[in-house]
Amino acid sequence: MDDKDARRRWYESFLPSTLTDSGEPRLLHCYTFDVNGFIALLTRAEALVLANKPGIRRMSSNNRWLSLRES
Repeated sequence: MDDKDARRRWYESFLPSTLTDSGEPRLLHCYTFDVNGFIALLTRAEALVLANKPGIRRMSSNNRWLSLRES
């Protein structure tokens, strides 16, 4: 296991599941340079829950995906 796999699993731990209800992977991209964060598919309700978790610094959305930066 390398650091990239460990970081991906850590990001997935913030999500309600690794797949959407339609079977798509939620985690679309992991940032590894300059910024720590990820892009994921979430419902509005799931995003609101995630926004209140410790370690979440900033979130933005384009109504399909969520970009997140860790603190």
